[in-house]
Amino acid sequence: MINKEFYPQPQELQGEFNLGFGRQKNSEELVREELIGKVNNVLLLYAERAIYPLYDKVRKGEGKQILSSTEEGRPDEELLDIDQTGENVLKSIIREIKLPAVLISENSPEPHIFENGDSEKVYVFTDPFDNTSQYKRGLDTPPYTVVSIFDNKGEPMGAVVGDIKNRKAYMCLGKETFIIDIKDRINEEEKYIKKKVSQLTNQKALLERITEIQTSIIKNADSEDKIRLINYQLDYNRSETLLTELEEEFAEARKKEHKREKIVRSERTTLKDRNYTLATFVGEKEYSSKFFEYFGKLIKDMHPKGLLYGGGGAYIYGFLASGAVDAYVMFDEPVSEIIPGLPLALAAGCTVANVNEDGICREFKFNPNALKENHKLYSEGSVQLLIAAATPEIRDEIIGYYLEAKKEIKKT
Repeated sequence: MINKEFYPQPQELQGEFNLGFGRQKNSEELVREELIGKVNNVLLLYAERAIYPLYDKVRKGEGKQILSSTEEGRPDEELLDIDQTGENVLKSIIREIKLPAVLISENSPEPHIFENGDSEKVYVFTDPFDNTSQYKRGLDTPPYTVVSIFDNKGEPMGAVVGDIKNRKAYMCLGKETFIIDIKDRINEEEKYIKKKVSQLTNQKALLERITEIQTSIIKNADSEDKIRLINYQLDYNRSETLLTELEEEFAEARKKEHKREKIVRSERTTLKDRNYTLATFVGEKEYSSKFFEYFGKLIKDMHPKGLLYGGGGAYIYGFLASGAVDAYVMFDEPVSEIIPGLPLALAAGCTVANVNEDGICREFKFNPNALKENHKLYSEGSVQLLIAAATPEIRDEIIGYYLEAKKEIKKT
């Protein structure tokens, strides 16, 4: 079991004193700075605290029991027990950091409001367990956990795509994009727990021996017993010292930040490149049949070594940000599969567009005002044709194939 004390604690923002060097920050800037600090803490702590418990459940095959099924929005979607694990961790962190927020989850019909003061609330979106259907059926499709945060004007502030199987996280904080490895921290903790348990077990045995000898001395004073007692007491004191040193080492380990490995998007500009990877979700017929109808020729024209990756959803934006995927194409993509991972792709410089039937595209943006008027837009809304691409050239090439296919379909 994971010791929660191991995880890094939220950092307190240090106040700045201006001594006449440079411009003083006004109150609005200071409030914004504090808000950014809280947002960053929430995302970093989520990567730390959610991935391992989810990994542990997946490893054991737990959490597959159905809690509920949706009747509106996305019919036939099921909420599993494991879906709640990440969401509960997220709620706990938001309360701890005191982030004023509106939490909107794929699993919750209503937004969850966290007041936490009078500041304008940020919007937190989550798909706490992506690839739920595959997990329920016992398939080895890697699961992910995804969270994004936007400010009250709809501007992205950061996101995390947690790779549960490999225990790492694709992240963006503002415009910084990187990967952190959770395995190292977990391994350190497991070593700490093992050493601590060993010392506590040793202490228990020493105490039992000390008690036995003390009882023996009371009944019959023996010089050898007294010497043994002194030695056991010395051993016990040494064990206490080792435990103290272990706690100090552990405290130092908690202060260390994860090494951030920078990630960058792909620079490829054509589908003809041999290293090109196109992603689309082919797991359900309602999505795959339409994709192959319109983009069958695109697949034929790809380089023979080009890859068609058959996965997609909220987590795919981590692959786009890291350059593993060059484009993600989906018909009727649910809004709830776009927004949780969207900031990662945008921070990396990718283009994410909504394409209409005439091939005209516009950048996909989160509109907080529309959500305020009708929060069901998140669970029920969809994009007719979504193209998320590393470069505008790739996006436009895909749109060209779409328009060409429309003409051919119209002829028949």
